[in-house]
Parts: sequence; structure tokens; C-alpha cells
Amino acid sequence: MRPASLEWVARDRPTFFDGIEGRLGNVSEVWAWINQRDALAREEAGDLFGDVRLTTTSTEREERAERLIAVTRTTSMYLGLDARDRKRLEDGLAAVVEEAGGSYPLTLYALLVTARTAT
Repeated sequence: MRPASLEWVARDRPTFFDGIEGRLGNVSEVWAWINQRDALAREEAGDLFGDVRLTTTSTEREERAERLIAVTRTTSMYLGLDARDRKRLEDGLAAVVEEAGGSYPLTLYALLVTARTAT
């Protein structure tokens, strides 16, 4: 079993964005939530930065298995897996896309988190 810090949990859109909104008082907690690394959040960052804001945009697209796997290979979650789990993940993604008819509808989000230094 891998350490909890490397576990990834799927979140639906409302849960993901509500989690960000609920943490806007501390930019460190926002980034820890986004990256599913809650242990990295630093309470003291709440005193260093203020006026934390989130700006998002999204793109809808259909992805084929090869592209989805290629993008997944660039993520820290994927890179934290051993070779056996990487293969299992890739095979699982390919199966999901195949079951969906050869392409998979995907929404990609770009996130911009800004904060001002406290005065």
C-alpha cells in the first residue's frame, strides 16, 4: 500500500470547486486541496497572503485513449506510482475510452489562483 500522500480521490466538479472556495482564506490550503496534498498546507501562509482569488476557464473536448494516457503520464499522481500501478492505470483508462466508443468526453479546467502579500 502506498502512503496516503500519494492517494488520489476522484472529485466531482461541485466538490472540487466548493473545496477551493472554502479554502480561499489561505492560498497554501487552496493549492494543497487542488493537488490532493493536504499535508502540505501551511497554516502560517494565511497570515502571509490575503485577497486569494480563483479564476477558471474550461474547455470541452473528446479524447482518444492515446492522448488521455499521454496527458496522464505528465501528472505528479502518475509519476508517484510504481511501474505496475502505472500499467494498471493506463489499461484502465484505455478500457474506459474503449467502452465509451473510442473517445471520451472530457472537460479540462485551467485554474489561476492569485493572492496579495499581506501588509
